[in-house]
Amino acid sequence: MRQAMMNGPVAVVLGLRENGLGVVRALGRQGVSVIAVDDTDERFYTKTRYARWVACEDFYGTGLIDCLCELSKKLGEGNVLIPTNDMTVALVSQHRHRLETAYRHSLPPASMVDLLMDKEATRKFAETNGFLTPRGFEVATEEELESRLRGIEPPYILKPRSPGVLRYGTKKVVFSKSKDELKQAFRMLSQWESGVVLQEWIPGADENLVFALYYFDENSNPLGSFIGRKIRQCPPYCGKGCSAEPWKDDFVSEYGLRFFGEIGYTGFAAIEFKISDRDGKHYLIEPSIGRPEHLFALAEANNVNLTYVGYRHMARLLLPTPDEPKVTVRYFNMKNDVRAARTYITANELTVTGWLRSLRGPKLYAIFAWDDLKPFLSYCAQPLVRFLKALKR
Repeated sequence: MRQAMMNGPVAVVLGLRENGLGVVRALGRQGVSVIAVDDTDERFYTKTRYARWVACEDFYGTGLIDCLCELSKKLGEGNVLIPTNDMTVALVSQHRHRLETAYRHSLPPASMVDLLMDKEATRKFAETNGFLTPRGFEVATEEELESRLRGIEPPYILKPRSPGVLRYGTKKVVFSKSKDELKQAFRMLSQWESGVVLQEWIPGADENLVFALYYFDENSNPLGSFIGRKIRQCPPYCGKGCSAEPWKDDFVSEYGLRFFGEIGYTGFAAIEFKISDRDGKHYLIEPSIGRPEHLFALAEANNVNLTYVGYRHMARLLLPTPDEPKVTVRYFNMKNDVRAARTYITANELTVTGWLRSLRGPKLYAIFAWDDLKPFLSYCAQPLVRFLKALKR
């Protein structure tokens, strides 16, 4: 282990899904020793050559904190901690008093984490500071939901107010085309969440969604930034970007920095705006804080390795010198992009020719990588493995 640390402190990455795989590749390609903590070895992501996997059964509970404390006894102090999803951000923030002597992390103060992970509190902060946001209301009962619907036309957006509900397998955002769908979604979320946020859907295609990715130092200065836009998202209309590309948008460049500067933010961050077909204005959809987004991999592919910048800053090492991208690279999660494209083609919102045209040029894939083939090969083998297990039973 000491030999592995010669290139700097170990990076301990929390989570090995799509986000985590992008993080460990962005660091491992730079010679950083990476340990990835997750709850199972059955996922194909754990086959990556760029990280050593450590199992933690209670990954979304205090067992994760116990696991990190035990791991620090083997690694020593001063290693870098990088969460990759909202639940691990919330856990690390809540239990930071147990971790701060063992790890360096980039989370802002706990009060700021709580504010920016609360959908309704974030909306109020944004509106107070002059940002346009979709109309939204916190609702606690079905009667209150019904009364709020009078001022909002379908489709509707429903969000859990806090990330704690995600441990039950629900979505971060639920898109509903009708009142009946909305009420079903509300009943599902209200099993675990006492208050949810009803929000209007801003009209416009997925390509109207423009985002900014950052890493900020302790003085809220951006040490690196990247602007991009979604091409499609899955689930369709309101989901996670399954295809995206670099983009230029002066409004997002200015107002993304303004949002995080107003609050005095530090660490990894992302922010998304949607340009409304109704009035052409940018509406703040939501920020993501405390962790790299999965589209940080798109930034890395275009020679803006924000994950590595953050690691070097936390490790108190000299920052890397960025290189100019030679070609523009697009991001694709092909499985999800096919699903999204099928929906849009069926709805006559996309043509087969238009979809194929969007696939042209250099691409970064969510799973496939020439320098890290095992996750992709393991993913392709999953149907055969399931068949053999069923045959054995």
